[in-house]
Amino acid sequence: MKSIDKTAKSIVAFDSINYGVYLDTRYHITQDKQKRDVQSVHLEKDLGVLTSADLAVSHQCMEAASKTWRVLGMVRRQFKELDAQSFVIIYKGFDIPHLEYAIQAWSPYLCRDIDCMEKVQRRATKMVKGFYKLPYETRLKLTSLEKRRQRGDLIEAYKILTGKEGVDTSVSSQWIRIGTAQGNTS
Repeated sequence: MKSIDKTAKSIVAFDSINYGVYLDTRYHITQDKQKRDVQSVHLEKDLGVLTSADLAVSHQCMEAASKTWRVLGMVRRQFKELDAQSFVIIYKGFDIPHLEYAIQAWSPYLCRDIDCMEKVQRRATKMVKGFYKLPYETRLKLTSLEKRRQRGDLIEAYKILTGKEGVDTSVSSQWIRIGTAQGNTS
C-alpha cells in the first residue's frame, strides 16, 4: 500500500534564484515498509509551460519573450523592409503564438511580467518602415497583450457559465459563494 506522509523536517536553505530564504519541506513515499524520498524541484517544464515551486510565472514570461525575440530576429534578418500589412500577417502568425501559448494557465499578473511581454510587442512594431518614431498606441493599432488576455478570459468565463465548455458550474458557484462570504469579491 502506498502512502505519502509529510515529515516534520524543515530545512532553511538559500534560494539562489530569488536571493531569499525558503523552507525546504521533504516528502516521502512509503511502499512495502520502505521510505523513499520524493525529489523536489524548483522549476519544471510540462507541456511547454514553466512552473516554479512558488507558482510564479516570471520564468514562463521570460521564456515566452525570449522565444518571440528569436523569431523577431529571424524576421528582421529575412525581411529588410516590411510594410504594415506584411508585418501584421507575420507577427500574428509567428510571434503571437509564442506570447500566448497556454496563457490561461500562466497569465502574468505582476507589472514586471506584463511589461516584459508588452516590451516585445512594442519593439516588434518598430520594425515596420515609417513606424519607428510613432507612439506605441498609434503603431498598427494592435491590441495590447493585456487586453487580449482579458478578452480571452471573458470569453472563457462566458463559455463556462453558459455550459458550452462542459464544466460543472455547481463547483464554481460554490467557489464564488465562498469568496464573497470572505469578502474577496475582486
